[in-house]
Amino acid sequence: MSEQCGFCGAVYWKEEKNTAHKYTKCCHDGKIQLPAFPDAPELLKALLAENSPDAKNYRQRIREYNSALAFASMGAQIKPPRGTGPYCYRLHGQVYHRVSPRMQVTNIKKVTDSFIYLTPVSLSHKSHTVVRLAVHLPQQQSIVYQDGQEAQATERAALRKTTLTSWFELNKNNPSAHNISYSDIPQYYVFDKSTTNWKKRQLGGQNVIGRLPVVSILDTERYYLRMLLLRKSGDISFDDILTVNGLRCVTFQQACQEYGLL
Repeated sequence: MSEQCGFCGAVYWKEEKNTAHKYTKCCHDGKIQLPAFPDAPELLKALLAENSPDAKNYRQRIREYNSALAFASMGAQIKPPRGTGPYCYRLHGQVYHRVSPRMQVTNIKKVTDSFIYLTPVSLSHKSHTVVRLAVHLPQQQSIVYQDGQEAQATERAALRKTTLTSWFELNKNNPSAHNISYSDIPQYYVFDKSTTNWKKRQLGGQNVIGRLPVVSILDTERYYLRMLLLRKSGDISFDDILTVNGLRCVTFQQACQEYGLL
């Protein structure tokens, strides 16, 4: 940005001139005058400049704080659907964010500044890590590849374990994991992507959530496999999941029926 407005000093890209070769998106040739930004509070200055533990934590997690405290109003033309069916929130045309302090707001008596009070508890202590867990049928795990390299990608995938097949191996080699369901395993173990193995977690498990992806019921067998994985623990293979009271079911749907889940 090398260009500057002659009225308010806002900076522009050179190509942002209008047809009159002026920069008018900021103050409209000085017609709009906003008060200058006040100095930052002393606390914020300290967090940005000092080397205290709180300041270092703030700078390390500044994007998280920004995302948590960012606000914008949504503007759109609301089009309620016709008929007597369930209400559906429908928008017509363009959806945009209103961030200007001079915007016109209707149906609201008064618009005031928003103030956020931060308690002494750090936001980082409230955040959780979400671990995405694979749900796939035997030999049907997802593979990412470039055009022309399908065979190589398939060979590499055959040598690597997914979070699911690695869970089978963990249960096979570690009896202490038998009472932990697949969705809860990230609370006690960390998935090492380099070795594709689950390793015992040292700390922080209370802030970890295991999440299985949503599966459409149209993807029938995978849908029922997910249902079983949410309830079973200690399985060492797909066949183990299919086995109910010593009898091997033909499909995961049948296994769900035998367990009384349907």
